[in-house]
Amino acid sequence: MAPELSPWLSAPTREGHSVPYRHGMEDGAPLLLVPGLGNSSRLFGTLPRSLARLGWQPIIFDPPGLGRAATSTRKWTLDAAVDDLAAVLDAAAVERATFLGTSMGGKLSIAFAARYPERIERGILFGTECIGGVRARAIYDMFDVVFRLPTAEATVRALRPFLFGRSYQEAHRQVVEDMVRSYAPSETEKRTSLDQVAAIRSCDFSELLPRVETPMLLHAGLEDSLVDAGDIHATAARLANGSVRDVPAAGHSMLLENPSVCLEALRLRH
Repeated sequence: MAPELSPWLSAPTREGHSVPYRHGMEDGAPLLLVPGLGNSSRLFGTLPRSLARLGWQPIIFDPPGLGRAATSTRKWTLDAAVDDLAAVLDAAAVERATFLGTSMGGKLSIAFAARYPERIERGILFGTECIGGVRARAIYDMFDVVFRLPTAEATVRALRPFLFGRSYQEAHRQVVEDMVRSYAPSETEKRTSLDQVAAIRSCDFSELLPRVETPMLLHAGLEDSLVDAGDIHATAARLANGSVRDVPAAGHSMLLENPSVCLEALRLRH
């Protein structure tokens, strides 16, 4: 029988809004799943149940402006997003958790570790860089254009080449087609995504990295066309307790493309 997740609950924040969240119903080490740019908990699919089978208590949430929280009118900012993570942990009665962050979700995890080091056990991050070099700035410029396209279909069509590595796209064409077709951001979600782009692009993570002592394991997809593996290695080198695991035959969606390598650190935990 598949592990059960709780019904959707509401995590109140200091600003008076709420963040939808749910958690595993079995005992286990708390694991907060933090989605990337433009994404909600939907990004993780059945992963929370797989993690529950490994002995974790997964916690998922929808950021304001996305998913079940798409009707939120609050402007997305980095500071508020970090505090939202604390609000979800508070509502779930979790003092300290491991964070699983994907892409921009990894940046949020690092920012959280700088502000609330006592509440994060470690970070397991996928496709996350905080160097902000020429390539990274160009990618955010691209996102700024893509999320302004007139239709969700046009946005998805522009993003598709960057979401998966070459190996996966060639071997699983129909899966890629189905997944891309299922992603249809609303106008509100596109506006929130643009807020995220602006907020992350204006943050100087070079000031945050030296303050983070939490262990961080960064995964680098060797076919990732969005985030350069070299920038991920450079980010880990600037963290006091940073390390890197290269993921072969995988692009930016490496948890789907090469799960055996990506979940190794989570299996070792138990």
